[in-house]
Amino acid sequence: ASLAGKRVFCGFDASRSQDLAAVALLWFEGEIACCAWLFFTPGETLRDRELTDRAPYSEWVRLGWMAATDGNITDYRQIESDVVALLMTADAEAFWYDPSHGHECAMQIRDALGMTDTLKREDGSEWAQVSALAQTWGNFSRPYREIERRVIGRTLRHYGNPVARWNITNAVPHVGPSENIMLHKGRSRGRIDGAVALGMAFAAQLTMPEQEQSAYASRGIIML
Repeated sequence: ASLAGKRVFCGFDASRSQDLAAVALLWFEGEIACCAWLFFTPGETLRDRELTDRAPYSEWVRLGWMAATDGNITDYRQIESDVVALLMTADAEAFWYDPSHGHECAMQIRDALGMTDTLKREDGSEWAQVSALAQTWGNFSRPYREIERRVIGRTLRHYGNPVARWNITNAVPHVGPSENIMLHKGRSRGRIDGAVALGMAFAAQLTMPEQEQSAYASRGIIML
């Protein structure tokens, strides 16, 4: 209900067959960037990975913060079904995803929502509505800096999601060329999928054509 009619930007960090998969949803309430997540993990291996990852997966599933899919591998059919059902009430502005996994799932979500790979604006500019986003310094530094800026400025709302908090706590900023940053797990056994998915959602929003950026700025939303 909170997303009804909202312009939503999505990032999808697909998992390997037995890991955590995350879809991040980004929308705006005035100057506040609102973030929510859908997390998915194979149900049959839940207990074993609780011990390996040292995370309360079963509790998160029980409380509704995470979905346990059927079987011992990630069920992308459930990801597609849940994402489409959620976004049918919203204006799905973008769906960007990790090209390493989940391409077919992303394409099915695209088709179910009637999205296109590229949108052409009135001024002739083009913008990727559905896009694979490689995890490179150039693609992720700006969105991660924007997330950092909003956290410091207290203009990012995450609704207390414990899985996302765990993911972000596990993420270690790695500073590279030209002070660009990427996230990695360092020596942690934990997952960072939710943080990566949120980076993709911000990447989509930050690369909108200039006239769209101006429309956001007129509503009090300032972007770097």
